[in-house]
Amino acid sequence: MTQTQNADIQQTAKTVQAAGAWLAVASFLIVLTLVFHGPLADDLGGQMTRIAEAANTWSVVHWIAALSLSLYAVAGLLVLTSRSRLV
Repeated sequence: MTQTQNADIQQTAKTVQAAGAWLAVASFLIVLTLVFHGPLADDLGGQMTRIAEAANTWSVVHWIAALSLSLYAVAGLLVLTSRSRLV
């Protein structure tokens, strides 16, 4: 193996490890979101009441969900651009 090939393999490994870290953080955040979100109410009126009583909590939970989905996208882009055999 040439030195250039070895450097490419090391760079690919580092990029895949970075993607794995982003994926782990995103997974933790989505689990945290699901824990705090809780199940939906049976009727729409009850659900709207729950949201109105804790609007700030619902807002934060949904922003965390959006952040975790963005991190999933970043992890996917890292893997796609890593020249890994995973793609």
